[in-house]
Amino acid sequence: MQRVVLAACDEDRSPVAFARSVAPLLGARVVPVRVGSTGELAGVEPDAGGPAIVGVRVERAASAAAGLQRLIATDRPVLTVLGSAHDAPHGRVRVGGTVERVLHGACGAVAVVPRGYGERPLAAVGVGLLPTTDSRRALRAASALARAAGTPLSVLTVLRRSPDPADAARFAASLAPLKAPWERGDAASILRAAIEAAAREDEPELEVEPLVLVGDPTDTLLRASAQLDVLVLGSRAYGPPGVVLPGGAALGTLAGARCPVMVVPRADAGEDVRHPPRMRRRHPARA
Repeated sequence: MQRVVLAACDEDRSPVAFARSVAPLLGARVVPVRVGSTGELAGVEPDAGGPAIVGVRVERAASAAAGLQRLIATDRPVLTVLGSAHDAPHGRVRVGGTVERVLHGACGAVAVVPRGYGERPLAAVGVGLLPTTDSRRALRAASALARAAGTPLSVLTVLRRSPDPADAARFAASLAPLKAPWERGDAASILRAAIEAAAREDEPELEVEPLVLVGDPTDTLLRASAQLDVLVLGSRAYGPPGVVLPGGAALGTLAGARCPVMVVPRADAGEDVRHPPRMRRRHPARA
């Protein structure tokens, strides 16, 4: 079965624009979808979705959120792209009611794009790496995306307090448990070495730019989003496996980010998050 990226569309074409940018990197084709009740979709033709979009798939459901959740469960897209709320400022992400309901429980990665987003290459890929048990899954997804785009990966590890070397070593071991011991050096050096080792596990030549900061995670990620083309975040550290469950930092970032934000589901039971499916490389890696 061919891999697909679902892109929800209405009068805002931003989800389709981002889907077209990222689908080649995922080895997938874009499937624009419009979901709503029978009344909401009255007069909408299955093969017409408005200017500049053809082949739109029309799905009727009790609500847009229910229809999107059903499509994600049945079609198993590699990514579902959703737009921001209609009252979101131009160039900013803001989650509306439908997106919020899809984000809590989707069984596949979900991206939310800023209002007014236009199609462009992914030249700057970033990941927010928080000290949670599922942090490696977000890191692996982001490193695979950066490899495919031929761009460096910016890894932002934001801690609320300065760790001592012992705390840093424990976090480092959860990122790259098969590597050399992490007891040496100061905490920041230990974390940077582990981040680089974990991100390069599948692609040794990947250029990694680790940044370890102390402060508020949401504020840091929001500021970083202004310099990125996509920001990858993991789900919270507890809850059902295999579904998207954004935590506090992710929800805060989804309330004002300046770039598309992709939220990766929690790992399935027994899944080895160190070895995700490889993505296609579109551009040669930069020196």
